[in-house]
Amino acid sequence: MLGLAFYEKAVLLFGFYALFALCWFARGTLSERFVALWRDYRVGIIAHGAIAVPYVAIYLEFGLHGTQPAGTLIASVGYRLVAVAFSTGVIGGPFEWRSMSANSLADPSDLISLGSWVALGSLVYYAYTTRTASRRAWSLLVFSLAADVYLLASARANLVGPDIGLEYRYQTESAAIVVLAIGLAFLPLLGAPETNRLRDGVDRPHERATVIRSVTVLVVAGAMVSTLAYVRNWQDHNPTKPFFDNVRATVAATDGKPLPLVDQSLPQNLLWAFGYPENTDSHVLKALELPVEYPEQSVDRLYVLDDQGRVTPAVVPPARAMVGGQGCGYVLRKTPTTIPLNGPVVGGGWWIRMEYGAPEPFRVEVGLGDTTRELKLPAGPHTAYFRADGSYDSVELTPEGNARGACVTSLVLGNAVPPPTP
Repeated sequence: MLGLAFYEKAVLLFGFYALFALCWFARGTLSERFVALWRDYRVGIIAHGAIAVPYVAIYLEFGLHGTQPAGTLIASVGYRLVAVAFSTGVIGGPFEWRSMSANSLADPSDLISLGSWVALGSLVYYAYTTRTASRRAWSLLVFSLAADVYLLASARANLVGPDIGLEYRYQTESAAIVVLAIGLAFLPLLGAPETNRLRDGVDRPHERATVIRSVTVLVVAGAMVSTLAYVRNWQDHNPTKPFFDNVRATVAATDGKPLPLVDQSLPQNLLWAFGYPENTDSHVLKALELPVEYPEQSVDRLYVLDDQGRVTPAVVPPARAMVGGQGCGYVLRKTPTTIPLNGPVVGGGWWIRMEYGAPEPFRVEVGLGDTTRELKLPAGPHTAYFRADGSYDSVELTPEGNARGACVTSLVLGNAVPPPTP
C-alpha cells in the first residue's frame, strides 16, 4: 500500500501474487484453479482487487492519459528491452555501452546478443527436461517484462524513441525476478500444494558443482566488466561538474551584479525536460547562492546560460516582428499605440526585444492580448527586454506620464537564447 503512493510499478506486486496463487497454490485445469482460488482465498482476492483494479484504471486514465501506443512502437521497445538489454544482462552483459553524455545505453555486439539468447533458451529447455513443473516459473518474467514494455511504450518511448528500452533503470526489478524465476524452475516451493520435482530417469550432467561454480564465476566476471565500463563512462563523460564550474566562473567574471538571467531549463544531458519546473536554472542554481536574478523585464542587459554553463548575452532571434511604422518607427502619443506583428503569437517562453529612443524617462503599459505589464524605461536610446507569453497578434503601448517624443524603432519576439557559435 505504501509503495503505491510513491511508485506506480508497485502495483505489479498484485500481479505476482496472482501468479503465485494460480500457478503454485491451486491444482487442476485453469478453470478448476480459478474456482479453487475463489473458494479458498476469496477474502484476499476481493481485498487485493479492491486496491489494484481502481489503481490501474486511474493510472491508465490519468497517468497515461488513456493513450495506446502503436504496435510497431511496442515491438521496437520490446526488442530492445528484452532481446538486447535483458537477455545480455542475465549473462553478465551487456559488456559494451553506447555513451549518451553521462548516461549509457546497452550496446552489446550481435555475437553477445546471440550468445545470450542461446544461453537463456538452453536454460529454459534444460529446466523443462529435468523438472516436472518448470514452465510456470517463467510466467513471472514474462509478466514483468511485458509490463515494462507496455509502460515504456505508452509513457516515454513516444516522446524519446524506442532506444529507451536499452536503459536498465526501467527494468531494475528484473534482477530480482530472474533469480526468483530460475529458483522456481529448478526447486520446489515450500508449502505449495503443487511442487516442482525431478523427472525420473533423466541425466543432469550440468548440475555438478564444478559446472555451477564455473558458470557463476563467468557471470560475475562479466557483470564486473560491464559495471566498470559503465562507471568509467560516468566518470569520464559526466558534464555536470564542468557545467557548474563554468556557471560560477562566468557569473563572477561578468560585471553588473545581480545579473538578469533568463530562467531556462538545463540542457537535456544534465536533466530531462520531464523534471520541469525542477530542471530550471532558478531551481537548480538556488543552492549556489549566486548574484543573479530572474526578472520578467530588463533594460539593455539580459543573459542566458549556454549548454556549457557559460553566461552569455541573450539574443532574441525573430519569430515575429513589428510591421509598419513611419519615420523613426512608432511614436508614442497620449492614446494607446498598436504595433502589429507579422503573425500570431501563441503559448509561453517568449521574450520581446524592443529598441526605443526617448528624451525623458517614462512609464508605459504593454498590452499582450489579455495580459498587461508595466515598464519603467530610462531616457535615451535603449533596448528593453520583457516576457511576452500569451495569445495575440499585436502589441499595444499605453504611455503613462511624460512619454512625448518616445519612439519604438524595432520590436521582435522570440526565444531568448545564447548567440550562435561562430
